[in-house]
Amino acid sequence: MKRTSENFVVRLDTQSAEDMIKLQDIRKSVSVMNSMSAQKFRVDVKGRKPFQKGVIRNPITGRVIATGSYGYGGNIIGGLANAQFYDVYIRKVS
Repeated sequence: MKRTSENFVVRLDTQSAEDMIKLQDIRKSVSVMNSMSAQKFRVDVKGRKPFQKGVIRNPITGRVIATGSYGYGGNIIGGLANAQFYDVYIRKVS
């Protein structure tokens, strides 16, 4: 699958201890890069493929609209704790 984002780094499995160590290593590497250079970077972690679907509510009225995996803005319902996979991106901070 071709990715449209040039900032994509890796997809990690949340159930794998080895993958969670990789995520910590990526965060530490970016932190070291930021401390040594004027250009700053940020690690963005996006949750993918939720374990359980959630309820989608209208943000204004609070009424239930539907059940689904992702809410407004493309964020996974239930946060990162509900994700089976993490997509990791490294972005420049302006």
